[in-house]
Parts: sequence; C-alpha cells; structure tokens
Amino acid sequence: MKIQNIDTNKKIFLIAEIGNNHEGKFNLAKKLIYLAKKNGADAVKFQFIDPFKLVSPKNNEKRVKQLKRFCLNWDQILKLRRYAKKINILFLCSIFDFDVLKKNKNKFSALKIPSGDNNIIEMIDECINTKKPILYSTGMMSFKMINEIINKIKRNKNFRKKNFCIMHCVSNYPLKDEDSNMRSILSLKKTGLEIGYSDHAVGIDNCLVAATLGARVIEKHFTISNNFSSFRDHIHSADPKKLKELSQKLKKINLILGDGKKNISKNEEKNIKSTRRGVYASKKLFKNQILKNKDIILLRPETKLKINQIKLAIGKKLKKDINEFEEIKLSNFF
Repeated sequence: MKIQNIDTNKKIFLIAEIGNNHEGKFNLAKKLIYLAKKNGADAVKFQFIDPFKLVSPKNNEKRVKQLKRFCLNWDQILKLRRYAKKINILFLCSIFDFDVLKKNKNKFSALKIPSGDNNIIEMIDECINTKKPILYSTGMMSFKMINEIINKIKRNKNFRKKNFCIMHCVSNYPLKDEDSNMRSILSLKKTGLEIGYSDHAVGIDNCLVAATLGARVIEKHFTISNNFSSFRDHIHSADPKKLKELSQKLKKINLILGDGKKNISKNEEKNIKSTRRGVYASKKLFKNQILKNKDIILLRPETKLKINQIKLAIGKKLKKDINEFEEIKLSNFF
C-alpha cells in the first residue's frame, strides 16, 4: 500500500492517533502534531465529531457534554491539517459526521473507517470511491463478519486490493493482554489484503508483536502525558518518549524482517569458503592410482572442486602423488 510517498512494503507506517487527547484545546493539538513528528511518527490522526450526529442526547447527556468539551470544529481541523503539511507529517482524520465526510473525503491522504462504523456499507463505499487508501478497523467483528463485508465492498468497481488495509483491533479500553489475540493478524492475512493494527493496549508491546506478525500499518494512541486527565484514552496512549521508542523499534523490526526473498546476503557470502566443506585426500595417494570414494574426505575450507562435482573425479587416474589432507583438483587427473 502507498500512502502518499510512503510505501508500506518498504517501511512500517506509524500513525500517532491523537484522537481527542487534545481535549478540545487547539494549541495542545498543534503541539501534539509537532511532538509526533519529532518522535518518529509518519502520520497523525484526529477525530472529527459532531456529538449530536453521533450520540442520542436522550439519556446520554453526560456523554454528549463530554464530547462537546473535547471537540475541535472543522475549521480548526483544517488549520491543523495545514500545520501538519508545513512540518511534513501526514494528516489523517476519522470523520464521524457523514455530511462532513462526503464533502471533505478528498482532503486527506488516507481515510480511516473506525470500528464503530465498520458495518456501514454505504459509508465504506463512499470512501472507496475516492480511490484513496482505506484503513479499515475491525473492532467488534468476527472473521466471518469481516469476510462478509469484504465480499460486499469488492462489488464496488472502484475497490482496489492495493488500497485497502485491514486493521486488527479490539474495542476494549485499555485492552487487556488476554483479549489482545494478536494471532488474529495471521488469520486476517488470508484475505490477501494489507494488514495493520490499531492499538488500545497500555505500553507498546502489542504494536511490536503486530509488526513481527506482519502488520505494515501501526496506529498507536498518542498523548502529551498518560496522567493528563481521567479521560480514558490517555491511559493506553504513548507519551512522546514511548512513541520515540516505538518508532525506533519498528524501524529495527522492519530491518530484521527484510524483504522476504531468500537470497544469500553479501555478509553471508564472506563465510561460504570457510564454512562449506571441500574435497581432500583421506590418505597418501599415488600417481596412476584410480580415485575411489574411500580416498576422499570432506573438510573445511571449501575447495575449487565442489562437493556436487565429486563424481567428475571418481574413477579417474591421478597424474601425480597427492599428500594426505591435500586439496583434490580436477587438474590432478589425466
């Protein structure tokens, strides 16, 4: 998958999910973008929410009030997007307002389908029609449900396999170890689509496990401090120090994983001669003697006569004496 200039086949794409960790403070949101860039993230992600288009106010007054307090308006989102572009970090946004999504879906380098909306085919199709990369979060879904959705959206003429990333996700805040089920990533690989991981666990261990299992997009919640407030997302978010550690370790994992092609490395080539066995005389051999299998011994280092070439020497007559443990060469024979 390519997200602007970043190819996830070549590097693991790290998203700092700021979400609502700015708690409605524009300057803090801006600072978080700067800190995400400084500490190794490839992208930041925000959430745009109109509380009255997400939560029924009836019997949910407390939740609506909290969302109103944490929300940035659309103009602020666009200002943050411009700032992100200025400091050269990609800007993503989960848009929970369908009207705003329809009008602005082309403004972002990739689109995220959040777990809460991953069953709304019309909205997924709307995003697919932009022909932009889609990050599809799979919280609260079984593998059967995921396959059903994939089969439906594949009917969209604009669906492109290379543009669709399935994100393993468990909608639990914070995510418990026993619920993480990271091996789900191996099951998701059977879809043949790009695989990612959206994390809600405390610490960065799950993200590192996801990367080793093959996730090429990692989304980790990001905050200025885990003790910023009682808002739940701060607890399972990485602070700047942890984000930097995650970024560095993902780069190392990416390097260790390699390209998956089984070739002989340049450093490995240096060890071939000293590690492979060659063909030597097992005892003193004499001129005009016919070489037999019992006359040879395989020892290090490798000789010009390779093991798979022994048959070229067996049965031939020696034209000179060969000492015990001396290298056997084809030039030794008539």
